[in-house]
Amino acid sequence: MREIKDIQLTEKDLHCLARQIQSWSAPGDESLNTSQRYYACVYCRYAHDCETPITMHQKNVLNKLRALTGVDIFPGSRYLYWQFLPASRFIEHPEELSVLKKIHKEMHPDEYRDFENHLNELITRSRKAADLQQGSCSHKDS
Repeated sequence: MREIKDIQLTEKDLHCLARQIQSWSAPGDESLNTSQRYYACVYCRYAHDCETPITMHQKNVLNKLRALTGVDIFPGSRYLYWQFLPASRFIEHPEELSVLKKIHKEMHPDEYRDFENHLNELITRSRKAADLQQGSCSHKDS
């Protein structure tokens, strides 16, 4: 289990996350004068604190969430689904990787092999991290 390093979600953080989730049910972009993604921000109790995309609290909250969960919330890879691998079910169940073949039918066999290699690297890193954490826990006990 991942140790949480003094990262706390405040009431403002939780409110922001709830508003972001609430935006999923907003009308489509074409009927709004703002992005659907930010629709609920218009109604947010902390809207005056955010005001512009540069000062928005959203990115801070999502960075905290990434630190807590290991899930990259701002994927930017050429192969978007590579960003979804860390902290995914495939780390513990690589045999289920065939599910992705059904979702990404356009995936070339070479690309799928690269994808498998990337997953294997993540699994190795995950095991090393777990071993290091296990070692640090045993030092604390002594």
